[in-house]
Amino acid sequence: MDAGAAESSVRGPEQVLACSLLATLAALLHVYYSGEEKIIHFENSNDSSSNVASYLACAIIAHHATCCADTLASELGMLVSSSERTVLVTQPWVAVPRGTNGGVTIGGFLWSIIGGAWIGLGAFVCDMITFGAGGDYNYLLQMISFGAVTGLFGSVLDSVLGATVQVTYYNLDRKVVCDGEHHHARKEQEESSSLKHIAGRDILTNAQVNFVSILLCMIVSALYVGPAIFV
Repeated sequence: MDAGAAESSVRGPEQVLACSLLATLAALLHVYYSGEEKIIHFENSNDSSSNVASYLACAIIAHHATCCADTLASELGMLVSSSERTVLVTQPWVAVPRGTNGGVTIGGFLWSIIGGAWIGLGAFVCDMITFGAGGDYNYLLQMISFGAVTGLFGSVLDSVLGATVQVTYYNLDRKVVCDGEHHHARKEQEESSSLKHIAGRDILTNAQVNFVSILLCMIVSALYVGPAIFV
């Protein structure tokens, strides 16, 4: 059980901006440089400016794929069988309590792929409505593959950051997981020996981890994953 579940279930402005600002900026840049929606396609040219629309479109899809994948992995991944072992992504031989930042399961990875693929399918449907691309099954496969890959990559990246630069504690008395964002965690750490450090350092908040993981995923997906898939 996560001690901050009740608090974290209410999204504050930092969390909302962390999971929307970059996509909004990329969309505005897409409108400015392209003026209209275009099929994602990378030309075989050394002039990267001709591919700006595709780079930005890939970045936007990767953003949403990461958010959806991470959400499904975190929320629905918790519904997997209680017998499934939760491990630290940076140390897969170390079992950790559920709710630990950076804790992963096979079920969580599967939900990440499903979440990313769902965003890819949604992007294809939008293009189908706009361009009538419904019969292009190769483009459909490319979109779903791109969404699945970027969703999984973004979710794993978020977990790695959570396991390293976001602190997690476990309260031995209350049997709950808590992190450095909650005031009671720091207070208990100072006043009680019941708080056990599980993983990570208290460097970034959850919203900051989300922002950084989304940003990195957008960059890598636009510059490398997109051109590799949409050929």
